[in-house]
Amino acid sequence: MRMGTRSVPIEYYILQIATPTTPPSEMGSVVVGYLADRPILSTVVDSTGTRYRYVGLASRLPDGRYDVQALSPGEWIVEPGLIYRSQAASYGVRRSAGRLASLASALHIWTRR
Repeated sequence: MRMGTRSVPIEYYILQIATPTTPPSEMGSVVVGYLADRPILSTVVDSTGTRYRYVGLASRLPDGRYDVQALSPGEWIVEPGLIYRSQAASYGVRRSAGRLASLASALHIWTRR
């Protein structure tokens, strides 16, 4: 198990199941570039239907690990080192009872303590 900062497993910051948004004809995902011969999609959807949009490349620490402290709330890493932000986080959406809109936001607060 690879570790991020403060002994939090790096897997907690990686969006595992990401597919292009569908249907592609209705403002779906477009290829905005390539990294390691793989397309960078403008938007993806996880297994729960949450939409994410591409915001950049993940920075790395000198030892090669991802710099998870550089992630903003609502941002996730998608291999091979892309950063996607949930649309809920992009719009500042919060759930009822004051809960944060994403697990990533809660992790950022927890790791900065």
